[in-house]
Amino acid sequence: MIQKLFHVTLSLVCITSLLFALPSQQEEHDEINREFKKRGWDTSRLLPVDKCYQCYTLDDICSRTNPSNAKRLQDLADVFEYLKKKRKLSFNVGLKLCKHNSQNEGPCFYSSYDRSVQIFPTFFTQYSTSEKLFSLLHELEHAKQHERSTAWRCYKKNRSQAELMQDEYEADDFAASTIKCPVCLKVNQVATLLSDLGNKSAKKGYFSRKDYQKYIDAVDNSCLCEAHKNNGAQFFKKAYRKATISKASTADIFKDVINEDDRVSSLMKDRLSTLRFID
Repeated sequence: MIQKLFHVTLSLVCITSLLFALPSQQEEHDEINREFKKRGWDTSRLLPVDKCYQCYTLDDICSRTNPSNAKRLQDLADVFEYLKKKRKLSFNVGLKLCKHNSQNEGPCFYSSYDRSVQIFPTFFTQYSTSEKLFSLLHELEHAKQHERSTAWRCYKKNRSQAELMQDEYEADDFAASTIKCPVCLKVNQVATLLSDLGNKSAKKGYFSRKDYQKYIDAVDNSCLCEAHKNNGAQFFKKAYRKATISKASTADIFKDVINEDDRVSSLMKDRLSTLRFID
């Protein structure tokens, strides 16, 4: 009797796991294709599951770059794996380096079609280290949204603006609530202010200066990450003072603050000590 009950229970577990298992990438793609056709949407923009941006692997890049760049790439790989484990996703998320930049994306983006975070070259050239960490957390939250919702997998073109903006705000909210170092948050806030000055990213749905300020006010000012703890309150004063002495414009002051972040440490791993993940 006990043995029979065990086999029945085991069968139920197997059936349940099959019912609730995440579909394969091809199954997801076929499902989205059917949904598009049913709604009369254009399926020509749907990429095959094995096609996306042209990408390099980390090993390929590291074998052909100088030691300082290899160090930053290894930092990216290590930090990405750490964040991925902390996020506790039910499927693996890959990491790819795109050969070319995109006009429509930021430093990186999450591709639901091949379940990967794809890094653009601008990730290394136009963003400070604290911004990079924030952007990885942001994209991994998109992976979590993918895990939670079948609807999220549909092509962004055919989703309402309100849905898109809600997704982006949630991703920014997750990143900001995970980072507890006030300086890391402040760097991202300053980057937003700098973008707003250039009329680049005053995008609806993404965090504004006021959104960042709520989190900055909520954290302990003494809770500084390894990169910033030796500088603390002097971090921004130093950058502002240098810019003021040179009679720099507001934009130049902000740029100097961003540059100071990398001068302190160009490695994301030095900013992990104050991260707090809440499921």
